[in-house]
Amino acid sequence: MRRVFSSSFSLSALALGLLLLMLVNGCRKQEYELLIEGVWIRVDVSDIDPGIGEEWEMFNNNINVYQYNIQNPSVRWLSQQAKYVIERNGSKLYLKLANLNNSTFNTRWDIFELSEEKLIISIEVPGGIFYQEFLKKIGN
Repeated sequence: MRRVFSSSFSLSALALGLLLLMLVNGCRKQEYELLIEGVWIRVDVSDIDPGIGEEWEMFNNNINVYQYNIQNPSVRWLSQQAKYVIERNGSKLYLKLANLNNSTFNTRWDIFELSEEKLIISIEVPGGIFYQEFLKKIGN
């Protein structure tokens, strides 16, 4: 009788542990989804288009990319619209982008950092690694 109780107790404990782990992972995913929402200012680390700034408004899995002249940031224009999803594989986080004008960027980006202030993502491209770095706009 003791062995049956011990065995079913172990199975119950294992099932409860798995359920708690799934709940914690689900909460973490929501946490990351909440962290990524907001207005992100792209840091020009690549000097691709000097003089032009870029803001990514990320809300409800939609991205509006606005560009502006660095000399006059109050005048901005919508340059593209896209979609995003946060994916998790084990301990790794990814940002999957779709519908961007540059088809190379419509892929799963590695998330190196995601905090209340900073987002750093990268992808492998022919010839190397492409990084995007963003700072969260204050007040969002």
